[in-house]
Amino acid sequence: MTEHLYVKLSKKEFDEIFSKLKSLVYSYNADLKGTGLYLKPFHIVYKSNGKQYIYIGKYWYYLEYKDGKVKWYYLGTEKPLDKLPDPPAIPNVTIIKKGDDYYITPLDLDRLKLFLQKAQVS
Repeated sequence: MTEHLYVKLSKKEFDEIFSKLKSLVYSYNADLKGTGLYLKPFHIVYKSNGKQYIYIGKYWYYLEYKDGKVKWYYLGTEKPLDKLPDPPAIPNVTIIKKGDDYYITPLDLDRLKLFLQKAQVS
């Protein structure tokens, strides 16, 4: 990671942004109840170098419930059915966690802040 291309977020800043974005996805998923479709609120990729890459509201799944178990089927990054309501237009950004610190590009941070402001998420 080229450190100078990223800004460091405090844990408090990250938690504030992360919780607001997750709440939008949770609310959206409540509207999908009964369809079997699910927009994963967040996905973390763990790398061998210790970094974690965090993606928010990006991946779609079909959930199948059988014998008290849930099976997840990955559907991709596009809304699977046109008849579904549009998901929150969360910008496609990556947040990197390295140790206890969080990093994001300045452009992506601005995009998230603008989105949250327009979405009026408190």
